[in-house]
Amino acid sequence: MKLYVTIDFYDEMTAAVWTPARLKKYFTLLHSNGIERIYWIDQLEIMKYSIRRKTSENIKATLKNFDNKIAEKAIEFAHELGMEIFVLIKPYEMGIQVPEVSQDVPEDLPYVPVVGCQLGSVTKFGIEHPEVMLQRIPAPPHGDAESLTLNFSAPLSTDVTVKFFCSKQNSNYQLAESKIVPQGASNVSFKLPAGETFFILQIEDAVCGNIYKNIVTLYDKNGCQVPGSLAIQPLRYYKPTAYHLDHQGNVENILESGMLFDYFPGIPSGLYNSDMPPCCFFDFNTASHHALGVSLELNDRIHGFPNPENEVFQQFIQDWVTEDMQMGFDGLDLRISSHSSPLFWSDYGTGEAVRTARGNAHTELLRKVSGIVRNAGRIMSVHIEDFMLDSDAKYPCPMEIFWDYKRWIQEKLADEVTAKYIVTDGFTNANFAMLRSCKAAGIPVNVCPFIHVMDTPQSFSAWSREAGVEAFNIYEAATVWQPEADGDGFYEINPSHVDKIRRVKLL
Repeated sequence: MKLYVTIDFYDEMTAAVWTPARLKKYFTLLHSNGIERIYWIDQLEIMKYSIRRKTSENIKATLKNFDNKIAEKAIEFAHELGMEIFVLIKPYEMGIQVPEVSQDVPEDLPYVPVVGCQLGSVTKFGIEHPEVMLQRIPAPPHGDAESLTLNFSAPLSTDVTVKFFCSKQNSNYQLAESKIVPQGASNVSFKLPAGETFFILQIEDAVCGNIYKNIVTLYDKNGCQVPGSLAIQPLRYYKPTAYHLDHQGNVENILESGMLFDYFPGIPSGLYNSDMPPCCFFDFNTASHHALGVSLELNDRIHGFPNPENEVFQQFIQDWVTEDMQMGFDGLDLRISSHSSPLFWSDYGTGEAVRTARGNAHTELLRKVSGIVRNAGRIMSVHIEDFMLDSDAKYPCPMEIFWDYKRWIQEKLADEVTAKYIVTDGFTNANFAMLRSCKAAGIPVNVCPFIHVMDTPQSFSAWSREAGVEAFNIYEAATVWQPEADGDGFYEINPSHVDKIRRVKLL
């Protein structure tokens, strides 16, 4: 089985400053491990506008070392070694909606406010075209919020103490009230202090909670509901580490640092249908610091997620692809992925008509991009991710977009397919059906699982081979090899795991 690898150079630079010599040495290492093709994630704009100072300093130093031509050097080195190199773009990754805060934010980087803080990273396009992003649907008329009710999913089995904290700017919260809620109660209400915008509810040593969409209700003086934003985890204060997957910062005092609002952790846009986060259960007993945040502020858009129907967005992606093809990449792979996921996608548009229209717009974008790539004499590839396999426009879809991959295959909009797997403990009938469809259409497939959570890459590869897959795509390089802190060498993060990956090529 062929062996490919995906490189997210943004992650690579979290650990070290790079030079052309180090990159060439890295590619030589990959080639020596039997890798025939590199998928190079083009996130240069995200790299340029990261608010994390340490990452930003690494990026600036690396860009200077490469004279701002990192991709061009990557193409040159890959071809010198006889490897193919595809560019991988993520059209819906226009900003990192992890409103993270560094304690030392560089002053020369853009400030893009979201509820309670600012974006961690953003593209220049995202800054210049806020109107292109998915916009919040206006709420029904209402007055100012005057009270907050915390709703429990079931009557309390014991007395609980609920602490209610307030803040004007999502930091330095002060205790406003503490109530003992008796056993058997189903809710508790608090009057909102005038002038306060952010609130924390804290319940310690008690198992209680509710699903996200039901846990808190805000009311105006007439009893009408008022929209608000939830926070299910604290803000993140990042500390530099050598290994990019260990970048979750420790927050010792959430009352000082604040909460992370209107964000579902991880990359839920690629993991879950849009109805899952609202139906997830918030348990005060297991929640970080046993705390739930509530804000009267609302994000007016998903700042890092563009609307596929927007013509300005579609033209931007076409120009981006044209530029990458002119650089000399051997092909292009287009992946649906975004770190911008609110708790409630329905706040930004929902329903079958919305999902269908957005899905049709994305398919039309694929047609245009495919034409650009093929007219350049290159190979067009698309990601088909496992979250797409059972999607139907009649029901909630990831990002509230119907990803009509069956049509992509039928129309042969791609010369190849990258099958992205989040669940790696076996294949479903839908997985096999998609692979059979590609085989019938004469479209080669490589499988691309999350390698760092996979115990048996050989078994997964064997299943893939039996299903007609021709290549195993290591995702991603930074979870397998890391640059040394001193010098220009590399080390294997988990040597036994790397040995298993090498054996995939023998299948």
